[in-house]
Amino acid sequence: MGYFRHRCVVVCTWNEEIHAKIFAWMESLLPEERKLIGVSPPMVNGYRSFICWPDGSKEGWAESDVGDKVAAGLKDFIDEDGDSMTCCDGFTVVFGGDDRPKKEFE
Repeated sequence: MGYFRHRCVVVCTWNEEIHAKIFAWMESLLPEERKLIGVSPPMVNGYRSFICWPDGSKEGWAESDVGDKVAAGLKDFIDEDGDSMTCCDGFTVVFGGDDRPKKEFE
C-alpha cells in the first residue's frame, strides 16, 4: 500500500567550490539515484541550480527510500546560516498525496 508524497529539493549557488562538491557527491551516487538529479548550465554570475526530482513512488516503497536519500543528500548543501561566502540557497517542496494535502515548503 502506501500513499503518494512528492518531494522536490532545489539548490542554487554561484560558488564553484560548492558546484564541485555537489558534482563529487553526485558521482558517489548509484546510477538509479543519479537519475533523480538535474543540473542547469551556468547562468548569469555563474549560478547553477541543482534539483532532486520527485521519485514518483508511494511512501514506504523501496524507490521512495532511494528518493528520500537523494533528496536529503542534496538538501545538506543548503546553507541554513545564510553565509554570504557560499551563497548556497534552496528549498524543499512536498506536494501531492492521495487526499491532496496542502503543499509544504521546508
